[in-house]
Amino acid sequence: MIDFAYWLLSYVVPFLAVLTVIVFVHEMGHYLVARWNGVAIQTFSIGFGRELVGWNDRHGTRWRISAIPLGGYVRFLGDMNEASVPDPEASAKIDPALAPRLFVNKSVWQRIAVVAAGPIANVILTFLILYALLLGYGRYSPRSSARFCQNRSRPPPVSKAAIASLLWTVMPFVALRISSAMSRPARSGRSPWNWSATAPPRR
Repeated sequence: MIDFAYWLLSYVVPFLAVLTVIVFVHEMGHYLVARWNGVAIQTFSIGFGRELVGWNDRHGTRWRISAIPLGGYVRFLGDMNEASVPDPEASAKIDPALAPRLFVNKSVWQRIAVVAAGPIANVILTFLILYALLLGYGRYSPRSSARFCQNRSRPPPVSKAAIASLLWTVMPFVALRISSAMSRPARSGRSPWNWSATAPPRR
């Protein structure tokens, strides 16, 4: 029993805490960009399932913490479910004054911005965490700095494996371009293959 409690506190609780932070930042990215684009938001939830704690803000959005802390979602007005699937019946019955604020009625670029805001928020969070770790635990080493400046004065050696890898990557594209050029008719109506076939014999 003690081992199970230790395992729970050592692995499960930290995992859920980190996951909750990541989900919150992700969903907050969707929420903020949707709010900036005038999208009506019905629910902002951390977790799934039954609501444990919730409240409504002055914009009419329901903020809630749910029982299953394995994700989250932002539900827009007029969505069929938490996956933001549009509900045609709800959109048809919506108040005409709220119709311009539906997610489905926004422009393509606005919808792209709302969808992309979540992953971009996580990328920004990653850089901020790495920068904080660098400031908190990074150390300046004069010896490493001098070695770095010394190495910058001369180019690094290129290994044969790097050259082979570059050729292996580039040569198929070069061959494809040459093949395409050989099969393309020339301005005179003949392809380059015919140029070599009809060239005068060498002496």
